[in-house]
Amino acid sequence: MTEPGQAEPAPRPSFIKQTFVYIYAIAATFFAAGIAFIYLSRSLSPSFAQWQPFLGDFGSALITVGLVSITVEVVLRTHFMDALHRTLAEKLHDELSDRLEKTLSDSLVHRVFQARQVRDLAGVADIYEKLSVEGLAGEIAVATHVRIMQTWIPFLYEIVPSISMAINNQKRVDILLLNPDSDLAARRSKAMGYPNPEQVRKFILGNIDDLKYTVIDDPNVDHRSLEVRLYDTLPITCIYQLDDRIIFSLFLEKQRAHQIPHFVIAQRNTWLYTALRAHMDAVWSEAFQYDFDQASLGLDDNVTR
Repeated sequence: MTEPGQAEPAPRPSFIKQTFVYIYAIAATFFAAGIAFIYLSRSLSPSFAQWQPFLGDFGSALITVGLVSITVEVVLRTHFMDALHRTLAEKLHDELSDRLEKTLSDSLVHRVFQARQVRDLAGVADIYEKLSVEGLAGEIAVATHVRIMQTWIPFLYEIVPSISMAINNQKRVDILLLNPDSDLAARRSKAMGYPNPEQVRKFILGNIDDLKYTVIDDPNVDHRSLEVRLYDTLPITCIYQLDDRIIFSLFLEKQRAHQIPHFVIAQRNTWLYTALRAHMDAVWSEAFQYDFDQASLGLDDNVTR
């Protein structure tokens, strides 16, 4: 108790609140450090070229840890709120439940989840359990600028009509696919658990083949605003940028990226939006343009360097 006239002591920060804040702080630190190591690896002089693969892989690992930390925080917070609501709804009398819920909403929950402000600074607007291909196709059809970064696109045939619609309306569509002749394609095959190390390469060439015969060779489609580039950077995240909105996920072991949770970034000038946009810009600038005008699908003949 406090003496009359004595100010109430400041409440001590909640352990749960501190935990969520620490998770976000750690995530931001790892992500920023990862971006820094990746850029450092690309800016090394030729005399230090032997350090480039190590620094690049280390930076990619740090970025992955940061993004996974965000996922952990969201899952923990969601489960906490669900458990809290179930307890209030099932075990307490209606009147007591209403009073407790109001009290918690006005005080404890407000304090505990001030860490959500950190999420807002990161720009995370929503999280999907998995990518909605139908929803993505709808967004592609109406966007003015579409950018896709994948190793290969497993559901390409489902979004080809939307891509054709977009470029027919003179909207720009940029697609980044992993270079099928890169050793990273074989590494991704191993990570996916495919017995054939050439499997991912075949998937990528299948995407290129599908784009050629369903879009490029379609006389009803003006494909001049479509550009496909092939990259050799270690794949760490798949990104779908639709105007100012970014949807992204991670490349995990033995899982296709579109079948795992996706983050939705809908706020420009936030640190996560800025970092993802910078990463995609850097990969795009270093990637090789694929030339669909060549007669065959022999990759070495079709890459514009």
